[in-house]
Amino acid sequence: MTRPQNIASADLDIRKYVIRLAAEVGDVLGERLAGLYVHGSLATGSFFRNASDIDVLVLVTEALPRTVRDRLDQTLRELNRSRPTKGEIEVTVVQRVHAKNYEHPMPVELQFNSKPSAVPAQLLHAKERSVRLVGDEPQHAIGPVPWYAFMDAVVSDFDDKASRIETKPVSVILNACRTLHDATVPSIRIVSKIQAAECALLVVPEHLQALIRNALDVYREDASRSFDPGQIRELRAFVEEHASSTFQKVRDTGDEE
Repeated sequence: MTRPQNIASADLDIRKYVIRLAAEVGDVLGERLAGLYVHGSLATGSFFRNASDIDVLVLVTEALPRTVRDRLDQTLRELNRSRPTKGEIEVTVVQRVHAKNYEHPMPVELQFNSKPSAVPAQLLHAKERSVRLVGDEPQHAIGPVPWYAFMDAVVSDFDDKASRIETKPVSVILNACRTLHDATVPSIRIVSKIQAAECALLVVPEHLQALIRNALDVYREDASRSFDPGQIRELRAFVEEHASSTFQKVRDTGDEE
């Protein structure tokens, strides 16, 4: 089994890469850089170099001129090509004022390997469980994120995964587990993919437990497993059924009650 890592205990090449990423982003942005936070698995201690992405939130002091956005996009492309791990980098850049005072939809300066619908979840993940490389502590730099905005991001991601069942089965399975967790807990609690999968194992039918365990094996060990698309669809249907009230609020009513 490959070992789970966080930013402090990561392999030397990963730590050097993250420092390089922060430095090169800083070179492009200069005094416009207000904050840079590593969130996701590398912050929560569930990073596996064979599978995990490197998630970064960047805060800037003002709207970026087109020339600066283009330079930053090119820098991120070059950084992504030279990454030492299998997973890619995912970077979102927003203005500091918008991160502090959330509005929906969130204005975004630049996204790399990410989507606008994901921003509320990224902000909350960075606020609650991230490692600060530049700027104020994330709890002070990022303001409250409304429940509805967070769940809208969760459901949008779940819906997006429907087209990837056969091409990225492990990602779809673990996403279903995280969606089940996020949509059924009484209050928002940020967990890793592994923590969400372990929670799902306590409630899904036995044959779906094997599906989740196989996905965890691949994620942790880069193991070889085959997956039945029909079972993955069954797991997603289980999630939709058990989180139906939350899904309905987000998809149909937009009600935050």
